[in-house]
Amino acid sequence: MTVFLKTITAKFSRENFLLLLYLFAFFLPFDMFFCNLLTILGLLFAVLEHKISPPFDKGVNTLFFLFFGLFLCQLVGLAYTQDIKMGLFSTEKRLALLVFPLVFYFTRFKISPKDTKRLFFFFQLGLSTCVSYCIAVAMKSNYAYNAFESIQWKLFSDTLLDPIGINHLAYGIYAALALTYFVYQVVERKEKVIWYQLLFLAIITLGLVLLVPKMGWISIFFATSYILFRNRSNISIKYLVVAAILSGVILAIMLKIPKSRERIRQFTYGFSRNNIINDSTHYSSSRAGAFYASLDLIKEHWILGLGTGGIDKEMTKWYMDRNLSGLVGLDTHNQYFDFLLSYGILGLSFFLLSLFYPLWLAHQRSFTLYSTFLIIMIFSFLTENFLNNNKGIMFFSFFNSLFAGILNHNENVARENIGNRE
Repeated sequence: MTVFLKTITAKFSRENFLLLLYLFAFFLPFDMFFCNLLTILGLLFAVLEHKISPPFDKGVNTLFFLFFGLFLCQLVGLAYTQDIKMGLFSTEKRLALLVFPLVFYFTRFKISPKDTKRLFFFFQLGLSTCVSYCIAVAMKSNYAYNAFESIQWKLFSDTLLDPIGINHLAYGIYAALALTYFVYQVVERKEKVIWYQLLFLAIITLGLVLLVPKMGWISIFFATSYILFRNRSNISIKYLVVAAILSGVILAIMLKIPKSRERIRQFTYGFSRNNIINDSTHYSSSRAGAFYASLDLIKEHWILGLGTGGIDKEMTKWYMDRNLSGLVGLDTHNQYFDFLLSYGILGLSFFLLSLFYPLWLAHQRSFTLYSTFLIIMIFSFLTENFLNNNKGIMFFSFFNSLFAGILNHNENVARENIGNRE
């Protein structure tokens, strides 16, 4: 048995591990089957290849213990939840919060800037492939509907991503990271732009324009602003001019799309208790309903929370008591509210620490890419529970653990990256 295990282990190598990462990055936007399979292989690899020493430095060790702690919150919350069935289901969904930190903590291969560049190539390729396929399906549907006599925007904006099973909110954060990585390459690493990068950029941006994920655009703005601020002394005016022109063109196109105009109209509807209507499709009203439901429940359960999986029943009761049956099924739409309602003030404090301590550490060590990822997630969590769906959990846990592992190998990653430019 020992000889057998050694034989298997010998077949695994750093190259095999990187191949798993590349494949995972590519398939992330696709059906969850591929990601689940690659996650299992990654965990198996970590078990066979595990390396306990040399240890990570103190700062990075703290990061991984914080990541493990996020999953531990799930287990603690099971002890006092009123809905154990939903609690177990939620815990099973969030297993990735444990698995990816374990994979990167025990393998500890050094991932170079070249490896990171390749990984993002596959990530952008996968995202572009998905969007291209979905646009082709939508165009085919448009042709079948009226032979292109008029564009049925609903087929693009409302059902565009249906063929691959990802919602527009998850796509928003995927696209935000893919596009800000392009900015990072050009502004900080001073790399030359290759034709396929421009192609990826155009396709992914087109997806954002058609889907109108508001927080995706906001995240891109703040993440890009951070990159520009970090490199303000080296910014050429031509970058700012090009960025301003592109932003203007994109905004003009978006205002031509009915969904964008409808979102703007609904946003001006008013965000108050008096304006909540029994319609989950009304953007401002549904968000207001989720917000005030969460706020009322927080006032009652802010100390310990409702436990893992305990929110759904209470949210449903709040809606039904106010004759808002059309809103049943809407969650808090805020990851911070979700942690506070699930695990109380201590759980929320731990969650905030798991976001802002890595952000501080990455900023101190000039790891701009990790900082921009965290900025994207911090803003995205304001309007969505990304850790309540598989696509969001996989994305967050994978890249968070990946960047934390990279952070260990050099106290100033930016300087190392500059020294390894190709």
